[in-house]
Amino acid sequence: MNELAMLRVLATTGAMVSIFDHELRAMVDTVRSLSLRLKRTSERLYDSEPKHEVLGAAQELQEWVDTLEQYGLQLSVLLGREARDRRRIFPLRPLLDDMVRPFLKYLREYGIRFENEVPAGLRLPAIYQCEIHSIFLNLITNSAKALKRVQDRRIAVKARPKGSRVEILFLDSGPGVALERREEVFRPFVSDSEPDPILGTGTGLGLKIVKDIVEIYGGTVRFADPPEGWGACVEIVFPSS
Repeated sequence: MNELAMLRVLATTGAMVSIFDHELRAMVDTVRSLSLRLKRTSERLYDSEPKHEVLGAAQELQEWVDTLEQYGLQLSVLLGREARDRRRIFPLRPLLDDMVRPFLKYLREYGIRFENEVPAGLRLPAIYQCEIHSIFLNLITNSAKALKRVQDRRIAVKARPKGSRVEILFLDSGPGVALERREEVFRPFVSDSEPDPILGTGTGLGLKIVKDIVEIYGGTVRFADPPEGWGACVEIVFPSS
C-alpha cells in the first residue's frame, strides 16, 4: 500500500474512532449498571462462596469501567475541540500521569513499571494539549510493545531545564534501536513494533508524528545513547516557556 492510500485508510479510521468514542460512553454506563446490580445481588446472598463470587465479578466489572472511562478521557482529549482550540502552557508531570492512567491495567498485567520523574514545576512551551498527548501516547505504546521481549520491564520519563531549553528523556529497558537505524525509524511507515492484541499493529507513523510535532515548536527529537541500565532513550528538546 502506498503512502497516499495509507493516509486515506487512516482518515477513515479517524471517523470510526469518533463513532467508537460515542459508543464507548454508552458501554461504560451499561457496565457500571451491571456492576452495581451484581453488588446489590451479593448483599442478598447468605451463602459465603456464591456471595464472594458475585462480589468478585462486580469488582472486576468496576475495574473495567474505570479503565474504559480513562480511555474515553484520552479520546476526548485527542478528538475534543478544547484540546486543539488554542496553545497553552502545561506542567508536564500531571499531564504524564493523566496519559498513562488508561494503560495502568495493561502495564500491571505485563509487569511493566512506569516512573514519572519529571520535576513538579517543569513546564512546556505553549502547545496544543492534543499534540503533547500524541507525543507521549506514541512513545508509551512503542515502549510497551518492545518490553514484551525482555524480562526487565521499565519505562521512565526524566526532564530538566537546560539553559533556554527543556530536555526530556523517555527511557525504556527494551532492546533499543540499532545505531544505524536511529534516523530511519523516524521516517513514515517504518516500524519494528510487533502486533499487540490491545495496543494494535504499528502503522510506522508514531515516531514520524512525534518528530513533526516537536519540530513545529523549534525542538529536536532523536534516539540518544541510553544511560546505564536502560535499553532505549528518546531525547526531546523544546525551547523553554
